[in-house]
Amino acid sequence: MESVPSNLVVGSPKTIEWTEFENTLDSLIDECRQYYKRDKLFLAYEKVLLIEHNIRYHEEKHEGLDKERLNSLKIKMASDLSELFSKIKKEYTEVQKLLQDFYSEKGWSLQRDSDNVKTWYKHEESAPIYSIKMEGIVESPIFNILAMAYEDDLYTTWVPMLKESRRVYFVSGYRKVVYLRSDLPWPIWSRDACMDMELIF
Repeated sequence: MESVPSNLVVGSPKTIEWTEFENTLDSLIDECRQYYKRDKLFLAYEKVLLIEHNIRYHEEKHEGLDKERLNSLKIKMASDLSELFSKIKKEYTEVQKLLQDFYSEKGWSLQRDSDNVKTWYKHEESAPIYSIKMEGIVESPIFNILAMAYEDDLYTTWVPMLKESRRVYFVSGYRKVVYLRSDLPWPIWSRDACMDMELIF
């Protein structure tokens, strides 16, 4: 598959009549904040596009609006929401790049295809490292998967040879950096890694 599925790409925002938009703007902003806080990046980004599109549209296309009110909304966007919206747009762009790389076959070599799990690797041109991607179906309730991703302090109880697991940087339960250390059998030295983890849903 060479392109990201359409259900993983936020579509074009709709235009809302001015009075309705003005009356619902505060709730749209609050929804955006709550989605982002709860790690629902795609829904938060959808709200960002909706708000920004409608402010631009009504500023450019409509006459007879309350310009003072419109300007106050733009000031609010620039002061109170600029940082939040920038974060959401930056993270969405990063996720889309990751998804594009995942769904692309360019540069990837299939290493293994067994037990309904496919594993690929590729050498990164920008650094002396290899990237690995895996695709498979986990036959388990989604709540079990979420619990496994969240409880990083328990990784040592079920990951073979893993001796240490701790958070290095924490944004939320599903956006964090985790340090991992494995003790491998002689003569292989122990290995450690920092994983930048982000669950997309």
